[in-house]
Amino acid sequence: MQQDYNKDPALKNIVPEFRKTVQRRMSELMYERIVPRVMPAATVSAAISVPFFLNALEHVSPPMRLVSFIAAATTFASSFFWNMKTPSPIVKRSEAIKSMDDELGETNKEPVRQFDDVPANDLSDFEYTVWVMSKLRIWEEYGEKIKNLSPIKPFKSYYEGHVKSRAVPQAAIFTAAALTALTCSNDLQNKWNTAMDWTSPPAPLVYQVQVTPPQNIDGLNIITDQTVKSAMRHGEILKPHDNSLLTITTYDRPAEITVNGTIIEPQQVQENAGSGVESFEYTFTLSPEITQILIDQKYSLSLDIEPDLAPNVTIRSIKQSESNPSVLEMEYDLGDDYGVTGANARIRILGDEDRQIDPSLETNQLPEVNLPH
Repeated sequence: MQQDYNKDPALKNIVPEFRKTVQRRMSELMYERIVPRVMPAATVSAAISVPFFLNALEHVSPPMRLVSFIAAATTFASSFFWNMKTPSPIVKRSEAIKSMDDELGETNKEPVRQFDDVPANDLSDFEYTVWVMSKLRIWEEYGEKIKNLSPIKPFKSYYEGHVKSRAVPQAAIFTAAALTALTCSNDLQNKWNTAMDWTSPPAPLVYQVQVTPPQNIDGLNIITDQTVKSAMRHGEILKPHDNSLLTITTYDRPAEITVNGTIIEPQQVQENAGSGVESFEYTFTLSPEITQILIDQKYSLSLDIEPDLAPNVTIRSIKQSESNPSVLEMEYDLGDDYGVTGANARIRILGDEDRQIDPSLETNQLPEVNLPH
């Protein structure tokens, strides 16, 4: 009766070693076929990642972002078809056997294929013995060569003969992608959201800005919309007076107005009966604490509020009038950062607060002196 060749004493140490060698060759062939399929896609992915990490799509319009995304996706998908001639990464055992015979240079004798053959089920004991002896003969002649076959290096197979066309450009792309990722990998979520934002931007905001000075100060003019926008365009600092009223009016839609980072709401909404265009008015009083106003996260106004300094009075002398002793003459200087419209003075007798003054005396009335202006 025929024996199980897997348990044959003469083959029980040889067959497992042979199968292990064949399995290793199957893995090597699989990797050799995967590399040509993966590398083009990996190269395209690395090339696409460079503008992504640099957030280059932030500077193009949403329709162009969509076009860029479609182009990148199409290029990435097509990279898988560039190597359609590459055999399937699913390696058959017969392919591994043939590869080993080819490397041995025995394509005619095919010792590996012959050793891999299994005995027929209807062999007689004598025929089975002959079959085992043929296996031992093959292994004796080719066993060491089979075990010592050079391993297949998948990247070497891919780049060999293609240094300029594959290795150099791919190395440059991967290096650029790695350096960009190391230096510009912050805020990836925001970059992704920007790349995926394909909605058309809203129409440019139509707005007016005006600064009205305090009503009790003469000599200050209204800062017009044209002056304010000129300062915004050129990055200049506007210097309105303290307690001035700043009014921002937007048309057709509201805007996001932030004052020192705090969002404010419109105080008044009106609709033009003729055109149907709504206007939204934002007003607030300026103070030295307000330094930055931002409109729609796009238009910026820097402020340096001029403080309202206190007026000053300097009295140089007080004396009785020579022509009228009941009149006091005063010499004084008045000063204010924006001018003086009027002044008055009250003079009282210094002394003990409990001192009683005879009402019959003329001095019982504290004199009042009006300062001319």
